[in-house]
Parts: sequence; C-alpha cells; structure tokens
Amino acid sequence: MSNNKAIAVGLRRKSRIALIVTDAYAFNTLSRGQLEYFRDIGIDLDLFCYGTRKQLDLLRSRNVGRVIPVPFRRQPHPAMDLVALIVVLWHLLQRRYTSVVYSTPKAMLIGSIAAFMSFQARRICFVRGRAYETMKGRMRRIFLLMDRVSFRLSHEVIFLSRSLAQAYREDGVDLGERFRVLGHGSSNGVDLDRFRVLDEGQRAALRKTEGVSETDFVIVIAGRIVPDKGVHEALALIERLKDRSDLHWFFIGWPESDELTAAIKALAHYRVSHLDHSTDLQNWLGMADLSFLPSHREGFGNVGIEAAACGIPTLAFDVVGLRDSVAEGQTGTLVEFGDLEACEAFIRAAAADRADFASRYPATREWVAERFEKETVWRRYANAFLGVDIA
Repeated sequence: MSNNKAIAVGLRRKSRIALIVTDAYAFNTLSRGQLEYFRDIGIDLDLFCYGTRKQLDLLRSRNVGRVIPVPFRRQPHPAMDLVALIVVLWHLLQRRYTSVVYSTPKAMLIGSIAAFMSFQARRICFVRGRAYETMKGRMRRIFLLMDRVSFRLSHEVIFLSRSLAQAYREDGVDLGERFRVLGHGSSNGVDLDRFRVLDEGQRAALRKTEGVSETDFVIVIAGRIVPDKGVHEALALIERLKDRSDLHWFFIGWPESDELTAAIKALAHYRVSHLDHSTDLQNWLGMADLSFLPSHREGFGNVGIEAAACGIPTLAFDVVGLRDSVAEGQTGTLVEFGDLEACEAFIRAAAADRADFASRYPATREWVAERFEKETVWRRYANAFLGVDIA
C-alpha cells in the first residue's frame, strides 16, 4: 500500500474541507502539488475563488475538487463584496465541512463571516501576508481591523511565518493560544527534485544559451514586477553597479504596468533582461550566482528557499517574511530595508571573488531540505486542517 493510500485509510470518512482564496492564481501557484496531495489522501475539497477563465480552467483541469467561482474583488467594493458574501454563505449553508479555511486578504474577511454565519464546526484563518504592511495611518488601521474581525470569528489562526505573527504582536494583536505557525513556515515547501543543484555541464549549457560566460556574475530577481516587490530599488542598484561589465541581471515575473517594463528595458545596455514568466525558474536560479529579493514585505519569501535548494545564496532586505526564508550567514544575507549602499558593497565583493563567495554558503540545500521538504509541509497543513495526526 502506498504512503498516500495508507494515510487515506486512516482518515475519517468523508473528510471535507472548504478552501477559500481571493484568486484562483493562489491555488494554481501557491498550492502547486498540495491540492493533489490532499485529494490523494482522501480529502474532499471545495475550492472557492475568483479568477480569469484561464486560471479557473487550469484549476478545474487539475481535478482536485469542486471549483466554486466567487466574484471577489481585491480592492474594496461594497456592492460586489456583499454579493461575494452571499455566494459563499449560500454554498456553506448547503454543506457541513470538517474545516473551512480562508486565506488571502479579501477572502479572509468574507470567508470568516460566512463560515461563522453558517455555524461551521472548525473555522481556520490562514494568514499568508499583509498587503498593508507598508501602509500608514487610517487605511492601515482599517485593514488591521478587518484582520482582527477575521481572527475573532475563527477557531484557529495559522500564520505563514514567525516574523508575520510577530508583526501582528507589534501591532497590539493578542495572539493567545489559537495562533500558531506550522513548522518553520512556508505554505507549500520546496520540490527538491525540481529545485536542485546543477552540475557544471548543465550550468554551462544554460549560460551559453543566454549568452552568459562562465566568468560572468549572474543575479536573478524573481517575483511580480511591482513597487512593493522592490523593482525601483533593484533598478537603482543596477545604476549604481553599471561600471561592472561582468554583471548580468535577469528579472523574472509579471509586470504591473507598461511603465515598469519600459524602465527595465531602458537598462538593457547594462546587461539587464526580463521574462514575463517562466515555468523553469529552477534553471534560472541554477545558473545564477545570486538571488536578489528587494521586496518591501512578504508573508514568506518562497524564492529564498527555492534558490537555496539550488545551492544559490540570496541577498534580501530584512523585512517580514524574508527573515524566515533567508538564514543569515547560511543561505544568504539580510540588509536593512532600502540600504542600497550595503547591497552594492555585497555584490561588488561577491563578484570580485566568485569562488570565495560560493564557498561561504556550502550547505544551503541541506538547510532547506531539513525544514521545507514539500510533503512534510503538506502533511503539516493536512494535520492542521483536519485536526488529526496523519504523520
């Protein structure tokens, strides 16, 4: 009997979970493989989300559960928010679930209210991050109040990272006994078969394809191309290092606007390239010397552990989420938020002696494997969502 089948036999019959997120993209990207794992161990899933037709079709094609479209809107929209609440509540009233789990900002609020009003027996708020982390004043207080409401209506609150939980404590939120972080954090762990250390031949072949020599220093900046992910800081850093002709920069991620795309292209003469998206991030990281994460905020920095699994260190700002995914001195280094002078000095020293730089981080993959192996992370979430031990 396979491990997954054995687990399925041990589960309570008709274990049914409702997962509620704002956008299907979260299911298709942040829960890649995890939903299949839940299905294979015998969990019946109802997936509540909004999304483009492409994303919803992709989610349905995975055959991991019943997909229930909900007209969520990321931005405040009283009329549509009320419609979304009615849709979610109507469906929750039709079924009794083992657990109802809601995550991502808008879905957290609407999901918690609907689960409370439908008297669901186990209501779990899964906090992936705070879009308002860098906000101040009235809007920040409003968003924090919304989170407090979601917490109050929940039986349990799971945080994606320890630094994220600490950020709430610093905002005066009483976490009590209902709040926890599973393991070392992360929502989906790392696929260690996919994200791997390349051998010299594979690395050389990839570099040749991209017109990069073995003596060049490659820096990958992976993630959405938006201000909160630090695109402006990255562009400013490139300007500061424009005299280094051995540096190659690769932005990998969807741009928020044509203006940001144009800003990146304007620096092409400094050996800067951009890909809207890549399903082969592991190859880009594998051929790189450094991952750079200038994000202003994260729930948990997935790219940090993916790079480490590929044997590549990360340079990042010391902010919420990245403190958990980049281990200072072990898988990279953290600098004070916005300190481009420190970033510049770090990269200049690293590029000046690549062999010495690489030797400073000999056990990045081992650090990740001990903490974030994907099925270990998935099992933790299955345990938490079901309220049973399937270890």
